[in-house]
Amino acid sequence: MEGHHPLAVDRFSEDTLAPLTQFAQRWIFEQQNPSDCTGRKFAKSLGHGHGNGVGSHMHVIGTHFSAALEKGLIFTFGDRTGVEWTDPETCGDDVKNFECFFRPPTNCSRALMTADNTVELGLHRDISEVLGIHASWVPSPLYRALRQAFPHLTFHQVKYWWRGQGVAYLMRLNERTITALRGMRDPKGGVPLTVAFPPAYESDKYTKGQHFVADVQSTFPFPPGMISAHVRHGDKHTEMTLQGTGRYFEAAQQQFVVSQPFSVRRAMFVSTEDSNVLQEALGYKDSWVVAFSDIPRANTAPVLQVIELGQGRAGATIRTHLLQLLMALECDAWVTTRGSNWNRLIDELRCIWVDKCKNPVFDVGTPESWADYNW
Repeated sequence: MEGHHPLAVDRFSEDTLAPLTQFAQRWIFEQQNPSDCTGRKFAKSLGHGHGNGVGSHMHVIGTHFSAALEKGLIFTFGDRTGVEWTDPETCGDDVKNFECFFRPPTNCSRALMTADNTVELGLHRDISEVLGIHASWVPSPLYRALRQAFPHLTFHQVKYWWRGQGVAYLMRLNERTITALRGMRDPKGGVPLTVAFPPAYESDKYTKGQHFVADVQSTFPFPPGMISAHVRHGDKHTEMTLQGTGRYFEAAQQQFVVSQPFSVRRAMFVSTEDSNVLQEALGYKDSWVVAFSDIPRANTAPVLQVIELGQGRAGATIRTHLLQLLMALECDAWVTTRGSNWNRLIDELRCIWVDKCKNPVFDVGTPESWADYNW
């Protein structure tokens, strides 16, 4: 769980990341962190409106980020972008935006930003009206470089690549968040983990299987071979066809365990907002190792989760979500639904924050849920 500093990707082999990741992250950092901020113009993102989930926020913010970079503007979060996900205990009294969790997007001081040199970008203020750019725009230098290196990529695939590069930069965890998450992930004193496993693992002849289960329970990161499934339910039925728990296990069995038995184990880390999913997942423990964090959950819309879990601990809730995200990245294969912004964060960041872009992924969602890589 390293601090994702701007050039942390340099420690990986380029071949294990999304294409041109090192070039893209260096280019973004240079645009956002000039040697002199005097006389520069700025863009503030208002996010996706009040009450949306972090994944939704960050992908919408990514459209603002690309437009700002294309126009040569220094990008930053609005003063209250994501305020509903902050609380004083987690963030302090002064920070009421995503900088509670993530590093500032720029080294330029907010004191330099005035009404005359700063534009504000929000979901209901069309980027084309403010900056003359379509929301699907990819910064030109990055678009040209990627298309030259990989001419087979479609425009929508390039856009999906950019969304990953954008969120990977904007969501670089700050030191306070890293410290908190490191403590939460500590197997001995952090967030408890439920691990259920087949009865056969208890017999003497499955000693190595017992060792694997013990490693799931007591080590960071997860031992090799874990499969991740984020089962998105809540209010998402208004935007995509929800998939049942069994669909994820069936897909993992056929696409990974049967097809790639030397790459993965029959072991699943499950994250979800729906506690019923976890009970259903435990029904597979006769043949699967099943693991999930013992955290508060509310099977409803993000803004209602804040209300149900407690507005006073909104920041703590986000830290818990981020913990689940990072634990998913510890895995080696993923069953996903790209119609979910959170699943897309996992899919994007496995190719940038960690070096697992060549690892297998299978989407169990219906094509219309993520047609043309929406957003």
